[in-house]
Amino acid sequence: GSLLVRSFGVSYANADIESPTVSVSLVNVAISATEANASGIYSAYIDSTGSALGIKAGLISVDTRYNTKAIAKVCPGGGVSAAISLTSLTVNSAKANATTNANAYFEGSGAIESYSTIVVTVDGTGIADAEAKLAEVSVSGVDLAANVTKATFSVDQKAYFNVSGTATAAGNIRIDAHFDADTSGGANASTGSPSGASISLAEGSVNSSTAVAKLKSSAYITGGGTISGADIKAEATSITRADAYASSTLAVTFATLGSLYVNAYTRDEVTAYVGDNTTLIATGDIVVNANGDTNTDATCETPGSVTLANVSGARVGSSVGLNTSFRQKVLAYVGDSSTLSADGNVSITAYNEGKSTSKILKGVNVSGLSISTCIVKTNGFYYTMARVGENSQITAGGDITITAEDYPDAYTLVKATNVG
Repeated sequence: GSLLVRSFGVSYANADIESPTVSVSLVNVAISATEANASGIYSAYIDSTGSALGIKAGLISVDTRYNTKAIAKVCPGGGVSAAISLTSLTVNSAKANATTNANAYFEGSGAIESYSTIVVTVDGTGIADAEAKLAEVSVSGVDLAANVTKATFSVDQKAYFNVSGTATAAGNIRIDAHFDADTSGGANASTGSPSGASISLAEGSVNSSTAVAKLKSSAYITGGGTISGADIKAEATSITRADAYASSTLAVTFATLGSLYVNAYTRDEVTAYVGDNTTLIATGDIVVNANGDTNTDATCETPGSVTLANVSGARVGSSVGLNTSFRQKVLAYVGDSSTLSADGNVSITAYNEGKSTSKILKGVNVSGLSISTCIVKTNGFYYTMARVGENSQITAGGDITITAEDYPDAYTLVKATNVG
């Protein structure tokens, strides 16, 4: 029969301040804040160490699947349809953190035999969503020190086959690590007001949205053993995104604004490899593939009029990779002193694609009497590698392909009738 080991997990955290309050008058509010933290540790595994007879089965499957969501929303004083008057609001903050550690693996020193296929899979998705809204009618604040949202999505996942003995499958051997944030997942941070708002802030030191997505995903075969099957595949694929958005719909007036800040970045590391001193023998193809696809978007949208008497810093930035020390990495490789033999093709491929976008949109009038710094930055820091280690041998009845490709894209837009 089959040997199936499965782990399915969902982690969900929701923090929301929103009620149908019509009118709220507050003399002093130190903090109006929400924070949602969702985390999970998920594992499925088989360990054949110490098994005198080894493992014999039909389909052998180790599978971990998960979904992690953290959602934080805040609206000072209650619902977005309220009229709110604040003498002092120190912090209006929403923070969402989604953290996951997920593993699926097969390890051991005994003999493993499958009359069918061997599959080890980790597959995840999730979202960190932070949203701060101001009131729909009016918000009048003498002192607003901070209007802040931050969404952080962090994932560390592995799918691996770590065997020091022998493993044989009549069919395919597949090791997959997959993550997909799609269009609604990843890290999303937004601050702003719905249509019809009029916002007056006498002094605001920070108005910021920050979205961060960090993924580490690995699929690998290692252990120094001998692995035999039809097609043998180790593949890590990912789709991640980070979106930061700040908006003021009608009129915004700041006497002093310390910082207008919108920032989004991703920092992923996607890896597929065959470890040192490991032998793969395939009657079909051998594939080692790492594929990373990420998008960042930082947008400041001011469809009405924004007047700044003094701005010490106005920054909109998006980046794929953080800097030269923390790049967006995609790696596919064979370690040292390993042997790959296939009757079909052998492919070792690293594909690194990313797009970073920074935008200031729809401004009718943006004017500042004193702006010491106004920066719109769009960055990309990539590292892509495909290689074969020292003293390793590859033989194939078909083609041998070793490829590293990167496709960076960066887009910057400032669109306003008057920017001065």
